Amino acid sequence: GGHNMITTILFIGLIVVDASCRAAIANPRTFTWDPMIMAQTKTKVMKGDPTLMPAVHELVSQAELSMTHGPWSVMDKKYTPPSGSKHDYMSIGTYYWPCNWNQTAPPPSGCNQTTGLPWVRRDG
Repeated sequence: GGHNMITTILFIGLIVVDASCRAAIANPRTFTWDPMIMAQTKTKVMKGDPTLMPAVHELVSQAELSMTHGPWSVMDKKYTPPSGSKHDYMSIGTYYWPCNWNQTAPPPSGCNQTTGLPWVRRDG
């Protein structure tokens, strides 16, 4: 009775989740790079493509070096946040937006209206 119904609902849920995960893997969403080129590059790296291996080795080397630094604390900041406490999170980052972000102003020259590239630096 009720036990079979719960089992059936859970089974259907697993099928839906599995299908969603497979679709996400097959069609990755990226914002800047072509997902097909990324997948092809990954395949080449996994096969040891000699044209890519120097870059892979350099990347791994830099990653291993960065693992020797830190750990960092929120207290390790030059400026105190507006709250007055260095314990608080603060971000002073540069922000980039698609070149076609502002619908009320003409885009800058060289802006690709379809892709929004190149991104432009904008505060906030």
